Amino acid sequence: MPSLNNLNKPNLVSPPPQQSATTSMNVWCVRDFGSPLVKQTMSIPEINNTDQVLIKVKASSVNPLDTEMVNGYGRRLLSVVKQLESCSTNAQSMLPLIAGRDCSGVVEYKGQQVTKFDIGDEVMGIVAPTWTGAHAEYVLSKESWCVKKPNNISHVQAAALPYVACTVWAALVSVSGFENVSSRHQFSIDSDFVYCNYSEKNRKEYISGRQLYA
Repeated sequence: MPSLNNLNKPNLVSPPPQQSATTSMNVWCVRDFGSPLVKQTMSIPEINNTDQVLIKVKASSVNPLDTEMVNGYGRRLLSVVKQLESCSTNAQSMLPLIAGRDCSGVVEYKGQQVTKFDIGDEVMGIVAPTWTGAHAEYVLSKESWCVKKPNNISHVQAAALPYVACTVWAALVSVSGFENVSSRHQFSIDSDFVYCNYSEKNRKEYISGRQLYA
């Protein structure tokens, strides 16, 4: 379970967590940009805002962004953004870097103001590039970054969806200029691809994107 420093603050976490000896988790990370992934033990991240959820990860994806980030892509910009987010005057290192921007799992704890989810809910969501990633046993996310996992798909399938679905949406609306795109248009998933089927005025457009996941 997370460190009790923040969890003992009565207005932060709901419901108050039980005392537990478990404070560490296994992660896959890189200690230096361009170096191989290593398995390491780290502290479970703490909920430090009332809109956050702590997710016990069941599956997480490997996106092109992840493979680029472990090689140093955007490290200077992300370091500056991380510094601004933390309101710190000191430079913020991205190392050790835990990748994984999409995940699916179970809500372990939630901030006091989280209303969409209950403890134990199955969710899928994203993690910001400056946050600790989901190639770990636990990950922090925000309520607004997550949705409930559909019951008819697995955690592995759910972890392949979030950023891919956003990319498909951007391709349909921003690039292709389709209008009136809604959740009624269908997504289908197999082991290698995510497909979106969109029809307008008897036309069908198929957009597919390959998604690898761990």
